[in-house]
Amino acid sequence: EKLEAAFTSKSTIVLKGKSVDFINKSLGNPDGYKWTFQGGLPSISTAKNPQGIVYNVAGEYDVKLSVYKDGVFDRTMKENYIVVPETSDLMAAFDVSNKYSCPKGEVILINKSIGDYDKIEWTITPDTYEFVEGYDRHSRNAKVKLLEQDNYIVKLKVSNEYVTDEISKFAVEVNTEDSVFDLLNEDFDDDIDGVWHSNDTAFNWKQVRYDINNKTKTLLEYIIPENEKKKQHSLIFPAYYYHGTSFDINMGLDYAYGVQEGYVNDNTVELYYSMDCGNSWELVSDNILDLDNNKSYETTFVPSSLNSKVITSIPKTIGRYVFKIVIKGNTPSTFLLNKIWLDVEDGVEIIENNSIEVYPNLTKGIINIILNEKVDNDKIEICNILGRPLIIIKVDQLKVCKRVDISSFLKGMYFVRYMKENKAYSKKIIKE
Repeated sequence: EKLEAAFTSKSTIVLKGKSVDFINKSLGNPDGYKWTFQGGLPSISTAKNPQGIVYNVAGEYDVKLSVYKDGVFDRTMKENYIVVPETSDLMAAFDVSNKYSCPKGEVILINKSIGDYDKIEWTITPDTYEFVEGYDRHSRNAKVKLLEQDNYIVKLKVSNEYVTDEISKFAVEVNTEDSVFDLLNEDFDDDIDGVWHSNDTAFNWKQVRYDINNKTKTLLEYIIPENEKKKQHSLIFPAYYYHGTSFDINMGLDYAYGVQEGYVNDNTVELYYSMDCGNSWELVSDNILDLDNNKSYETTFVPSSLNSKVITSIPKTIGRYVFKIVIKGNTPSTFLLNKIWLDVEDGVEIIENNSIEVYPNLTKGIINIILNEKVDNDKIEICNILGRPLIIIKVDQLKVCKRVDISSFLKGMYFVRYMKENKAYSKKIIKE
């Protein structure tokens, strides 16, 4: 496995004088670690997972991690990663489980406020929503159903006897035309509720942790009881808008599966998709996994490795997709899910001409674009592999060099795309 430095933290907002723990997520099983915490105490650590890093002064601080193994090293830095606000008392903060939803789709509002508070109030605009049973506007984390096609703004107010703080932000798009077909490519190491929609049986899925290949993984577990008479155990994940390309949509998942000893396995795992927000479902495959390749167990299934499966038969229809997997069967067994992802195979077609020049094509941050010939709409786009525009540049002068900073992009492949005479052209660049 390639050595690659990666990390996260328990929080990215730290009150003055408080501490935060960091979590190593590097690949390749490093032998050594060197952390650098700008503004933190201590400022350097060689621990695998440093704990108790204190920040005393308000500001925004970089964090750098270098990893080593057999003479090879890799490093990563997150700029302005830790934010220490001026206030040392209370700060409202929240996130949402998914930024795109269908009408009547459920969204979880995740409270991430810091400080001591005893009162919580959620406000959503417009008021075309309702709280799911068991939640209300004063719940710490709220689950809501957004009823109409609209852009929803969420406000969270937290308070104690002495101070109040609030935050308001645009949070969720519901079924709007300019939504994007986002990647869902998440290990569930941070927040499963932040990834998945639930349905009437999804509460039976539990979060569990196992050490697999020397790395701790957080998995979704469903224990299939005996004699369920082919009852459907469903799990639905969020809606994604597909704009369309000439390339295949791929879906993949990483999983583990075990069957109790003494039973003949008759379980199946099906994949469905919906383009009307779950009102009707189309079957993609009636058995997407080879469950005959399972491991037997007596009492508890403990996976030693994960299987991977890639499915490429997803229809290519422009519109909003919702996917679900359904487990059916009578055999007592355990199904563990680590990752489901959607991708587009070579999502931008590379067709070159000389209307523009792009250099360097291997960069850590800055690329230069020169316009040799006029392009349609005087517009050039920097796109990810799905063809989603990340930066749009207006170009209306020939032979003028445009400097574009992509240093905030993740490492990987991107494309400079433009139109000429109603035909799309692209040039590939690599962000190191």
